[in-house]
Amino acid sequence: MLMKTKGAILRSKVRWHEEGERNTKYFYSLEKRHHDIKTVSKLKIGENCYIEDQFEILEEEKSFMSRYTVPATSIPKFSKTCHFLTQKTYPH
Repeated sequence: MLMKTKGAILRSKVRWHEEGERNTKYFYSLEKRHHDIKTVSKLKIGENCYIEDQFEILEEEKSFMSRYTVPATSIPKFSKTCHFLTQKTYPH
């Protein structure tokens, strides 16, 4: 029985090596569904205003994020933070 199992495993490995891995319809549909879920196809920007153009959606996302993110110039330098962390005395 052990020899039959080893033979089946070996034949499977040889078949995979020679033929490769073939994508099936299932995997193609799965990838398409994931792409559709992750893609923003319509964006509401006002009470009754929607945009559907991908470039306009991207620009609106950039504009929105720029209003709510901190500019890089206001972030303290790493060297100052590192100096604070290496001090021997800490404020009480």
